[in-house]
Amino acid sequence: RDSAMPEHSSRRERNRLEVRERLMQAGMQLLSAKPIADITVEELSALGRVSRKTFYNHVPSKQDLIERISERLLIAQSEENYAAAMAQCATTRERLELFLTLQGRNLSDSELLERNLIKHAMLDLSSDSERSRNKLEHSVAIFERLLTAGRELGDVNDRYSPRFLAEMLAGALNTSAI
Repeated sequence: RDSAMPEHSSRRERNRLEVRERLMQAGMQLLSAKPIADITVEELSALGRVSRKTFYNHVPSKQDLIERISERLLIAQSEENYAAAMAQCATTRERLELFLTLQGRNLSDSELLERNLIKHAMLDLSSDSERSRNKLEHSVAIFERLLTAGRELGDVNDRYSPRFLAEMLAGALNTSAI
């Protein structure tokens, strides 16, 4: 324990994190039941066991909460698909095909929660927000890791850097999804 941090600060921080997590869980529960547009701050607050004022003290808006949920779930899903592709396939082409197949399957097989979040994420990528840039950067980073591993295998041409190729892939996929 850091002696420079007063006890009330750590308790306050734990409380802040607990409230945020309850609101995230409330959002996921509601997104599993209905479309984003039908969810209200009042419902999120009630399910998260906080007042409306407390909601806004912890989250700037319903939209911000949904973006945080989207980031958490979609990034985790992409990482799982990347790990599966790396573990199950021997060539870069096979890895890319499996990764994209799994990502596509996630889109088509998803429950309402995931469909709501995926739709939101795709629309968000068309905005110029820092969050949308972070989501795009995560996609680029996954492709770059995959292509760097492929270069090490010798099945990715060295004419272009893995970063450039990854940016092209992520950009093409995001453009076609929007």
